[in-house]
Amino acid sequence: MMPVGIYHGRVQTPAPARPTRTRARDPRVREALLDAAAGEFWRHGLAGTRIQDILEHTTASRTSLYVNFAEGKEDIAQALVAERRWQALVEQHALGTGRGLDLLESFLTAIAERVESDLRARALVRVAHELPDPEGDSGLRAWRSRIAELLEQASLDGSAAGLVARDDVADGLMVLLQGAILAAESSPSVLERVRLLWLMVRPGLVSR
Repeated sequence: MMPVGIYHGRVQTPAPARPTRTRARDPRVREALLDAAAGEFWRHGLAGTRIQDILEHTTASRTSLYVNFAEGKEDIAQALVAERRWQALVEQHALGTGRGLDLLESFLTAIAERVESDLRARALVRVAHELPDPEGDSGLRAWRSRIAELLEQASLDGSAAGLVARDDVADGLMVLLQGAILAAESSPSVLERVRLLWLMVRPGLVSR
């Protein structure tokens, strides 16, 4: 019986393992893809964005995109959510002091300014409700919680009339705010639209 591992007098050795090909994730490529995708998400929403549309705004290849985001545009959207840009704004604003209605006005203004200056944050407003993950609209829920807190504060400090239906008012403000942001890009700017919105809403909240 021929000894194990011997063939025609020569010792067989296991073939060397074939090296696994891996492609390093380049942070610069990842950031470029996030920015390009954010622009497309803002213009077309998640469902209306194609991978090819994203790639046309970067020098990245399709392979690079899937190396960084295995599930494609859904993974990119989740990566934007994970940055917690809106939660960070809410947390920063919560450090401010003042009367409730004044703080509410400054909060709405801060949201509008962030929408105009931060493409990724702006994109999240449009795609929030398209994401299957419950965290998809977590940024907008953070807005809503902060608005409700400030309405409550305004009722307590006397800067606003006693609000029996505070939650309904907060929900209504959220609808109006998102409408002002998502309106077709034209004059006036988002900031101007939000300021006009506040001029219309404030009189109904002010204490009599």
